[in-house]
Amino acid sequence: MSVPGRIDLLLHRLIAPPARPMRRLLAYYLSMAGVALGIRESGVLPRLEAVWPDLALVLAMIVALALMLPVSWIYQATRRAHGADPSVVQTMLALPVAVAGVIQVVSHSLPLAFSLAGIVAAVRFRNTLRDSADMLFVFLAIAVGLTVGAQAATAAAAISVVFNLVMFTLWHCHVPNRMPLPVGADGFPSGNGHVPSPVDSGKKGGKKHRYSGVLSVQVSDGDRGQQAVEDVLRRQAERWQIDEIKKKKDGRTTLRYMVRVDKALPPESVLDAVLLGGAPYVVGAALG
Repeated sequence: MSVPGRIDLLLHRLIAPPARPMRRLLAYYLSMAGVALGIRESGVLPRLEAVWPDLALVLAMIVALALMLPVSWIYQATRRAHGADPSVVQTMLALPVAVAGVIQVVSHSLPLAFSLAGIVAAVRFRNTLRDSADMLFVFLAIAVGLTVGAQAATAAAAISVVFNLVMFTLWHCHVPNRMPLPVGADGFPSGNGHVPSPVDSGKKGGKKHRYSGVLSVQVSDGDRGQQAVEDVLRRQAERWQIDEIKKKKDGRTTLRYMVRVDKALPPESVLDAVLLGGAPYVVGAALG
């Protein structure tokens, strides 16, 4: 594998949600605490800041990103059933970096702070998030950026840890009310697999359909299989959203996705990509 390919794989594994979020969260936060303690005990920061005055700015941006990375895992894990929005993940990782940097710049200058307030007041953002829960994660990104920029990294770490624990607990205790579809002998939804849904059409009357088909995938491991399938869909589908997760008594899980693929792309290529990319967890797939 080439160096760019290895870097891309490393970044993907770093950002993608783990199969067991709590294990990775515990290891990640303990590692961060160990690194922070080691840096503080070594006393190297004051010497470096004397040589590089902008070191505090760079460190604040790095810490903001490091504290929001585990939040992005929780977001993707808890929003998987509703379809995690990639733009929200990108915003959660980039926004606190920018906020922390700006706060560091204006923290010692009152004129700069007033100038920033005037600029922000003149900017209008006309983007509506599809779910109020997404707004909660964006708000946390701003809070972490502000806290780190105000040189309160310990408080920002506490906010990140407590927020992740609360969100994971609420998600784990919540049981969604879903009406299961009838499943045939092959383990896949019977009939054409299509259920009228408000997400099927982008305009009134259904003139412009957002999704062109239904992808049913049977996996041996629910969490790992779903993650593998969604990794493939991010590359192969123009748009997709999970519609149902149905666990069977034999331990297998059927995943049902609303998908939209390029018309020029043969359906067989999509199924082959799901079967190959989802191995060894994907045991069957059908696109209708």
